Amino acid sequence: MNDEPDLTPAPRSLRPAAASLAAGGALFAALALLLYSQQNELLSTTSVASQLDDQGKLRPLAEVIETTRALKLVTVTIDSRVRTHVRDEQWRGTASAVVEAPVRYVYGVDLSELAPDAFRVGKLLGIYEILIPRPIRIATEVDGTHPVEEIVEVTGTRFRSRAGEYYLGLARKEIYEQAKKNALPKETMADIETKTREQVENLVRKFVGPSADVRVSFQN
Repeated sequence: MNDEPDLTPAPRSLRPAAASLAAGGALFAALALLLYSQQNELLSTTSVASQLDDQGKLRPLAEVIETTRALKLVTVTIDSRVRTHVRDEQWRGTASAVVEAPVRYVYGVDLSELAPDAFRVGKLLGIYEILIPRPIRIATEVDGTHPVEEIVEVTGTRFRSRAGEYYLGLARKEIYEQAKKNALPKETMADIETKTREQVENLVRKFVGPSADVRVSFQN
């Protein structure tokens, strides 16, 4: 009796399948990395596109200079209070008056005369650096018609209706000169410089692009 042939298929090796699976995973990872890189490049290109002109070049430095100069005067206002004290002593008694009123200080920077060497442009990263003067006080506005406080004191035989009102008038007159003499605290001046710097940076970005890297610093 002849033996029947064995028709059971021989088991195939699993190594080729595993190798194919590994190769496919590596290819997928490479494609994912490529897509991620292209996405980042696209985002980077979009972020700097607004800094370019119609020909795809960074805006010329001369244009940035002229635009910044055209801003002319950049101002920051600070509201505060001013106080004056007038006193007169005589043998008949003492008369004094105190007046406190609101005051508004205006600080400004004149950009119209900035020298060309106050501007720098980084060709590689497109950074605009502008060096400006520190803000100075250009106006002092005292609202003497709406005083915060008025105090009149008289002693002895001196009368409020005469001596008191007289020195109250002197205090009102001196309040403007006192406001001009007053120096603001260092913290307030630092806040004025910060607001000035941010204001100039935002104004320049309106021309070179909202995402442009504009950095303003002050001259020593």
